[in-house]
Amino acid sequence: MEKGEIKTVITLLPWFLLLICLIVLVFIRTIWSLSICLVLNTFLVMFNTYLRGRSRKQLECFLGAIWLLLIALYFGFLGWKVGVCSFIATFFIGAVLKPFAAQLARYLLKE
Repeated sequence: MEKGEIKTVITLLPWFLLLICLIVLVFIRTIWSLSICLVLNTFLVMFNTYLRGRSRKQLECFLGAIWLLLIALYFGFLGWKVGVCSFIATFFIGAVLKPFAAQLARYLLKE
């Protein structure tokens, strides 16, 4: 891949994954769809830590807002116990997904 193509992939990847999350949420509306969205969002947050560029902070803010929305949905639709579990699970999911995000970032950013 050329350098311009890598920047395009990195820029479009979060939007594509969040679009998939929204489609899953609209059509399925279960705990599994929220869990898939939470895992994808956590992966994107971990992936974003390895990227560099001007839009990194804006993307981090956007992903943080999506995370807060997902946690609020857990609390609102599934109760406080599941909400607290999902909040705690986010940190474990992040710990598991961080090496995969680092590997993907290394692969996409190598020249």
